[in-house]
Amino acid sequence: MSSGTRLSLAITIAIVLTFFGWANAARCAEADEALSAAQNIMTAIAKRDFDTLWNETSEWYKGKVGINKKAYVAGWAIGRQGFALLKTTEVIDVQIVQGDPSGFAGKVYSVTFLNEYENGKTYERLILFQEGEKMRLANFIGAPAQ
Repeated sequence: MSSGTRLSLAITIAIVLTFFGWANAARCAEADEALSAAQNIMTAIAKRDFDTLWNETSEWYKGKVGINKKAYVAGWAIGRQGFALLKTTEVIDVQIVQGDPSGFAGKVYSVTFLNEYENGKTYERLILFQEGEKMRLANFIGAPAQ
């Protein structure tokens, strides 16, 4: 292999590694942004601040479901009535995927928490969509934890 070919190969490898480094840094920044938004949303849920939760919910989701603020807040209040105070929370997973079976075209972020309340533990997953410059809640899934 000539020195020119080796130099060209070295430059190509450096460019590829730099690209993957930037792509990885972008994914890490996206994951950090999703995590921060999810933690703020989980705090609003735990505090039963459903007005704030409404403001943090995706406009796309609101339109798809066709729900108004009063019904949304009432649904959350009814759904969370059995939950005692939050004692601890732990992030156990953060995922980023492209697209969603619901028809949303774009990046979908999933953040899963293990939450311990005074009356039990739950896994709670927040699904977030990027809308403009902000991550917004698009779905919530919960299940009892051991």
